[in-house]
This record gives sequence, C-alpha cells and structure tokens, in this order.
Amino acid sequence: MERPIPRGLLIALLIFPAVAGAIPVQSSTGTFVTMRDCVGPAGNCSLLSPIVSSAYGGSPGEAFAGASLVSPIYGTATASSALSGAIGAPILRIATESEDGRRVNTNTFALQRYVYTGTTATTRTFGGTLSYSQLITDPNNPSYGTAASGINAELRVFSTAGAFAEAGTTAQSNNDLLFAFSHSDGAADFSLLGEDLFNDQLSNPAGLATFSISVALNPGDAVWVWAFLQTPAADGSFVDASHTFLTGWDDIADLIPANVYQVPEPGTLVLFCLGVALLSWQARRGLAVPRPRPRG
Repeated sequence: MERPIPRGLLIALLIFPAVAGAIPVQSSTGTFVTMRDCVGPAGNCSLLSPIVSSAYGGSPGEAFAGASLVSPIYGTATASSALSGAIGAPILRIATESEDGRRVNTNTFALQRYVYTGTTATTRTFGGTLSYSQLITDPNNPSYGTAASGINAELRVFSTAGAFAEAGTTAQSNNDLLFAFSHSDGAADFSLLGEDLFNDQLSNPAGLATFSISVALNPGDAVWVWAFLQTPAADGSFVDASHTFLTGWDDIADLIPANVYQVPEPGTLVLFCLGVALLSWQARRGLAVPRPRPRG
C-alpha cells in the first residue's frame, strides 16, 4: 500500500523557493541615503563620522527604487532611480541639503543588461546628460577628499562571462553586491568597455554635464550599463540633481533590455517544479491538498 506524501513536506517544497537563497538579476535599481555629524579639525566636516541615520531603497531586480530622510537637525536627503528611459535606460534623481555642522549624502544607481540582436557588427554610443545646481558653503571643501560636498556621477558599459548578477535578498545587499559587480570585483571575466566620470565640488547655479561611451557590438553580444549618482552636502550646503541624470543609446534598434522582474535561481526553479510534480502525483491518487482558508 502506497503511503501519501506528508502534507507538510509538500507545503515546504512549495514555500521554499520563495525564501531560499539570493536573487540573481539582469537589471536592478538601488538607493542609499545617510546623515552624519561633521567631524574633523574645528568640526569642519573634513572627516566622516559614523552614520547617525540611513535608509536603503530598491529590492533586487526592481525597476524603481527610492529612499529619503528628513530631519530638522540634519537636513534632507532624497533619491530615486528608475529603468524608465527608452528601452529601460536609467533615469536618476537625487537632492541633499544639510544643516550647519551636519553632513547628508545620497547614492543611487541603475544596472541594465542589453543583448544586441542585429545581424551585422556595429558601433553604438551610450550616453547621458546631467543637470544640477548646488551651493557649497565651505571654501575648504575641495581639500576634503571623499568627504567633499558636491556632485559625483559615473556611467560605464562592461561585459561579463555570466548572464546574471548576484544581488542578495535585501535592499542593502542589492546596493552593495551590484556596486561590486559593476566594478570588476564581483563579476566573472569582467571587461570594462568604457567609462565616463564627472564631479564638481564648487558652487554652480546651473550645472550641466554630458556623458558618452562608444561600444563595438557584434551579433549576440551582451553588455551591461551602470549609472551612478552621489551628492554629499555638508555644513549648510545643498546639492540638487533632481533636474535629472538622463541616459540612453543613440540608436536603440536591435538592442533588447533585460527583464526587470525578479528571476528565480535555477535551484529554486527545480524545487518549485518538484513541488508541482508531487502535487500532480497526489491528485492522481485522489489525495487532494486542502485549500487555504480566507482570513477575516
């Protein structure tokens, strides 16, 4: 006599994929905002204090991320990232304003993978424009290195041996792991195809920056695009890049963006299929699994 498979085992097999392991992605967005106290000689924000308050935004594989902090003591920090440009190109918006003796900062990124499906070799250009305004109140700001107020932007195109990036399971791991993945220390056979960087640590009421990276593509090539924006503001400064960092290709023909929904791990898919097969096996023997009851 055949014994039925325990109901608990069936439920575990079906639930396990939703909670097991980390999420591999082909596109994602993320944000990270912080507030700190000014430290250093005379408290001039020349050094970074421990983080007093922070917030992450953007789960692995999400096409939009946002995070913000508002404090009457420290100031404001807000950031958003979206794969909402033409064929999923990144659009980034961030702004910070600090109170005297405080430092606030935003970091936001977008990662997108493209496959070239054309039949002939070609050269395409991925670029962008960044519009911003800022007031830097400390004349010694340029000497502060990584603590300097201002705007920092990065655009890069690269290739890897793998088709997926490991993004962990949380907004924090999504930010940390995908930053590493996009900077050679997290991806297999990483090859940087082009990079364009921009920074400005001076007051500028109407800033504008342009970015351009030309990439040679052969049929079937896959490339990753990374866009990043950071706006530290210390000791009464403000940096406003909500005017937007817009990116995109000069020609979108035959370029296919990655899906922007979460992709299950291969092992997760195997377990899910096993659970479905077991349910089918039970059904054929008239051993139905009870339906869940609605809760009031």
